[in-house]
Amino acid sequence: MESDGVQIYIKKIQEYCKLRKMELPWSMVLDIAAEMMLNPDIDVRKAIRNVRKLNKISPISLNAPTSYDDRPLIEKIDSSAYNKKKKEKTRKFKINLEDYLLQISPERRDFIKGLLEKQLSSMEEIIADLSPLTLEDRVKEWETGSLKKGKMPREEYEKEFIVFLKDYVMKKRVDYLTSIVGKENIGKIKSKYRNLFPIQTMKRNYAFLKKIGLEDSKIAWQPGLLGTSEEKIKCNYKKLKELGLRDDKIVSQAHLLGMNPESVERNYRKLKDLGLSDRKIATLAHLLGMNPESVERNYRKLKDLGLSDRKIASQAYLLTRSQESIERNYRLLKRFGLKDSKIATLAHLLGRNPKSIERNYQHHVRLLRNDYRDRSSGRDLLLDQAQLLGIPKETIEANIQYLSYLEIKYKANLLGTNPQTKRKKMAWMLRELFDYREVPQQEKRKVIDKLYDFVRDDYSLLARSLASLEKNKNKLRKKVQNYINST
Repeated sequence: MESDGVQIYIKKIQEYCKLRKMELPWSMVLDIAAEMMLNPDIDVRKAIRNVRKLNKISPISLNAPTSYDDRPLIEKIDSSAYNKKKKEKTRKFKINLEDYLLQISPERRDFIKGLLEKQLSSMEEIIADLSPLTLEDRVKEWETGSLKKGKMPREEYEKEFIVFLKDYVMKKRVDYLTSIVGKENIGKIKSKYRNLFPIQTMKRNYAFLKKIGLEDSKIAWQPGLLGTSEEKIKCNYKKLKELGLRDDKIVSQAHLLGMNPESVERNYRKLKDLGLSDRKIATLAHLLGMNPESVERNYRKLKDLGLSDRKIASQAYLLTRSQESIERNYRLLKRFGLKDSKIATLAHLLGRNPKSIERNYQHHVRLLRNDYRDRSSGRDLLLDQAQLLGIPKETIEANIQYLSYLEIKYKANLLGTNPQTKRKKMAWMLRELFDYREVPQQEKRKVIDKLYDFVRDDYSLLARSLASLEKNKNKLRKKVQNYINST
């Protein structure tokens, strides 16, 4: 029969798994994992299997492990690898202990040595912030100060002294962290990270984070970075730099520095497999911080809907959406009458707010109808130009008003850009094709009228980009000249 400790820990893992399936932002998942003292990339089945294995070797108590390295259950390792890791850590600790004890006076050396060896797991949490002299001073304070509680059994004496030491170290850590994040944030951080982090670790990480541009306010929002291993932070930083991210971009996605480097690498490989260039990945750096399982699930969902890898790569932000949201938009577009092939070419609509799409559909169908007695007569036109479902009604109305002013019967392919863009194109044509600046003042009005006539005759020019117009400037100038000569 499994112990209560095993059952509690398995339940904890299962609760985390449920939270992770809720498609929460990855930064929130990291915070939840830290609060529950779980690895964000936990392999649930393997973790539960390892819990049961380890319990047979050394029964698990009701108290959950407290330090990162004391969490074998949630690491993707087997029990033998965990035991080997713990033995190596203990061996190094004892080697360093010899040098440590040499700096302590002989009369207290035996007591401290016994304390450190017997209370190994407790002392490992705090020893980094206790120099030999500081520890000896605390022994003196304990023995001679008001905290001394008279005679008591040796074991109880040692336990109470450990509590005293922990309180001392925690106060030092809180004071240092408060100096960075401010009093208003320290309570929230203390509730999330029970033992905080060794001061030297915080100092090293703080110096590095400041060096790359993180402000104290940003660090306060990502306090876990201060306790992350320096190796992990620098490994992720190096990887992000290799992808072409500038320091200011890394600062804006600072949570990536505290992620498991393997998760960052997995997401990177997945995005590369889809055809995204390093430059594109750098502009969508938040994708590297997603739960790799969510990225994979969303990719499979988009493939099931008929999107090619190339299309997914061009709309990579869809990988950040929840499956439910994508499915809801897909069914909505199907209800409007769009075929799968059409939806695949307009994949960006799958990432829009479903309410906005519904609202745009109802509005555009009424506005675009050819027969005002038939409310749905605009449906065919809208389905043919379904990209308009992503255009706000205000833009559509402003376009129709502007095209009416130009006396151009509006076409669906002219409604996607705002009127201001069309005015810029008209101004460019007037300047570059009709030489408006060189025209005498008394002739300017005639030139403007000719431009309007020219555009009415070939309204497709308004659907082209300025870059395209510029590229074909010489051809267009000849076309304008021929038009003027023929009228």
